[in-house]
Amino acid sequence: MNASFRQLRAFVTVVECSSFTKAAEKLFITQAGLSAMIKDLERQLNCALLVRTTRLVAPTPAGQKLLPAALRALRELEQVGWEINERNSGGQAPLKIGITPLAAASFAPRVIKRHLDAHPGSRVDLVDASRDEVQSMVEAGELDAGFGVFFTRVAGLKRHALFPTPLMAVTPRRRGRRTPAPPTRWADLAGQPLVTLPDDNPIQQLVDRHLPKAKGARAERIVLRNLEAAIAFVDQGFGIAVMPTIARLACTRYEVDCTLLREPEVTLDYYGITRAGAKPSAALGDLLQEFARAGEGLG
Repeated sequence: MNASFRQLRAFVTVVECSSFTKAAEKLFITQAGLSAMIKDLERQLNCALLVRTTRLVAPTPAGQKLLPAALRALRELEQVGWEINERNSGGQAPLKIGITPLAAASFAPRVIKRHLDAHPGSRVDLVDASRDEVQSMVEAGELDAGFGVFFTRVAGLKRHALFPTPLMAVTPRRRGRRTPAPPTRWADLAGQPLVTLPDDNPIQQLVDRHLPKAKGARAERIVLRNLEAAIAFVDQGFGIAVMPTIARLACTRYEVDCTLLREPEVTLDYYGITRAGAKPSAALGDLLQEFARAGEGLG
């Protein structure tokens, strides 16, 4: 058998995506090229590794047997490659990390600066992207780690819980006694105009589960995809937004108030994610701890 790294990566990605089309997109190759790699791998092993059904692609019994060995081989090769790269660069291989735009525009710069100050000569290569994009890039080995609110466990990834981030109400800044007091309980949001994220956003889905049930039509909403855009609309009096306290620093740039919501208090976890089975380097371990310390000032 003379299987290449690319062939093993292609096989594992097809299994993870259950689709040749999605796997080809993830690997940035054509579907024809992906199919050719899989066929060559099957020829070398003299057996079928994947079976197509009407809805998805699944591993055959032979494919199921190959999968854990392929995952182990890929992880070991990636780890060895990283160690060689680190050694050849004098221990200063750059850390490649992904963060969401809100973190990039608020607390993450301080975290990364403290890390670099503590590790002279080190480098961090940064990608700011959506939560789903960051997760996909970590899965593909394009990033050493990603940071964000990741709701579900994903095969092949390890979640490192860094700090809790409760949900808070963001309201236009109170001016004098005539301005209504900001909400402190979920019940206070009943009937209030809201500035929200889209319905398919996991954070918004959690918020909606705790909002008071409307007796009539749902309260007026402005729907935006970006948390900082939501803060800006609250600043101009369009409504109230509910978001995690990781947005608190971004809120200081606007004329808004932030109040923790209680009865009940709802808390999310902020995570770092890495490839499962790949031991984080000392530098990455230190960066994870630096992010964890940052959470102490965001509650």
